[in-house]
Formats: sequence, C-alpha cells, structure tokens
Amino acid sequence: MLAGLFVSQMSMVELEFQLIAARRNFWKYVINRDFVMVLHTSSTIRDLRQVIKMLKTSY
Repeated sequence: MLAGLFVSQMSMVELEFQLIAARRNFWKYVINRDFVMVLHTSSTIRDLRQVIKMLKTSY
C-alpha cells in the first residue's frame, strides 16, 4: 500500500519548504520530527512523490 506524508496543520507549501530544507537528511528528519506516515488520497501521494523526486534530483 502507498503511504503519504502528511503533517497536521501544515500546508503543502510549508511541507515542501520543510522537505527541501531537510533534503540531505530527509528520512532521518521525517523519523525524528513530528511527521506522521498516513494513508492518504492518490492526488496527495502524487504531489508528495513529485516533492521527493525533486529532492532526490537536487543533491
């Protein structure tokens, strides 16, 4: 099953900013901060995949 990242009370723009800022330690950041893994809608998962893809290509 696909899991999407979702942060309560954080807009997608804010989420993207946080992910970009944390790209070098992305998974460590996700695990150690108040990010929560949840099942979410396909559109949101698609959006997050795009963000993650961007992070992977920005190293």
